[in-house]
Amino acid sequence: MSKSEHCRFVVLNLLCAIISVASVILSVRTCTPNNAGLGGAIGVALSFAALFFLSRNYGPKVYELLTRTLPAIEKRLAAPTPKSQAITAPTEREEIEALAIEIKAVRAKLDVEAQGQFFQSLYLTAASVLSTLFWGFGELGASQYIEMAKTCVKASSSVPIT
Repeated sequence: MSKSEHCRFVVLNLLCAIISVASVILSVRTCTPNNAGLGGAIGVALSFAALFFLSRNYGPKVYELLTRTLPAIEKRLAAPTPKSQAITAPTEREEIEALAIEIKAVRAKLDVEAQGQFFQSLYLTAASVLSTLFWGFGELGASQYIEMAKTCVKASSSVPIT
């Protein structure tokens, strides 16, 4: 996964967190705790949208490697060199070395794709879990804070000013 992709997913996580927290703060300021979870709902929607629009489609790439590239290498290994090409054909050792390099490249590509998939899943999971928690419990936090603020205002208004 490239740095730009990391940046996109970090920005997505920050955006989901900011929207979720802002929704709770706005609902506290307007004394409407029922709206506190809306930011979390928007964050979940953003994380699912990112899953479809920011993902690199790792599945088809791995499928292509396993169904096309590796069988082509196997065919090259199994195919005997025709006698007419025997004079110009590389030696068996050179052919095996070339195939070994190609197989290492395929393995490296699979490793890179797996690592990218892991980080993409990690970022999207973090964004959706955080947003889901705010969606589910934002109202509770906002209503508790509003009640606490009302209690503080009542307590401060009952103290005489001298």
